[in-house]
Amino acid sequence: MNKKILIIGLGSIGKRHLKNLVSLDYQDVSIVTKSDNKTKGFESFMHYSSIDKACGANKFDIGGIKKNI
Repeated sequence: MNKKILIIGLGSIGKRHLKNLVSLDYQDVSIVTKSDNKTKGFESFMHYSSIDKACGANKFDIGGIKKNI
C-alpha cells in the first residue's frame, strides 16, 4: 500500500495498530513517541520525538493518536 501513515504514541494499542498495518502490507508508517525504549522491534520505521517534527518532515495521508506518547 502506498499511503503515508503516522502513528502517534507507541503504547500497547499503538503497537497493535502498527503490527496490524504491517500485516496488511503498509510499508510507509512513521511513529511519534517520546520513549526510546518503546521503539525496540520497530527500528525499521521512521521515528519522531514530536508531532511537529513528523509533520514538518512529511505529509501524511492518515494519522492515529494513541494516548501514551
